[in-house]
Amino acid sequence: MTLFAEKGFHAATVDEIARAAEVSPRTVTLYYPTKLDIAVASLGRSVERLAELIKHNTPDKPVVDVLADWLTAEVANVDSEERRLRSAMYAANPFLIFSAPDESEQISEVVSGAFERELGRAAESDAIRFLMGAVAGGLLQFEITAGTAEQPAVAIALFKTLMEGLVEAAKTSS
Repeated sequence: MTLFAEKGFHAATVDEIARAAEVSPRTVTLYYPTKLDIAVASLGRSVERLAELIKHNTPDKPVVDVLADWLTAEVANVDSEERRLRSAMYAANPFLIFSAPDESEQISEVVSGAFERELGRAAESDAIRFLMGAVAGGLLQFEITAGTAEQPAVAIALFKTLMEGLVEAAKTSS
């Protein structure tokens, strides 16, 4: 993540990544077939934790609360150095957070499905699409700011307040 933050995703090479990890390039590609796999490896674990929270959510708990709980847990689950590196990497390469097809698809399916159940709207509805756009943008900003924020709880509260307002608007729109 350091190389991606410092040099940019496209400029960092597998040879440089291997050198920094003190392994051979072959070892790197054995575990991570592409640079993208390296960049989003920790994101995958985060997405799995979100999917579990939503899967075990009760119908009376709003999706926005589950998302806020997940972000709060992420601050605790991801050590401060990894959080700082992820923030720097995503700040320098914001497209990366949306470049992991499996993780992006899983977030989209899980969260849009939860909103669909909560709001009684089809996942293809404009309301759910706007909510998912806000979730995507909010998660990107959280990833960028949480590693440097003195108080990640403030970023989580902002995200939650924004999402609550959008959910209310979605409920009242026809």
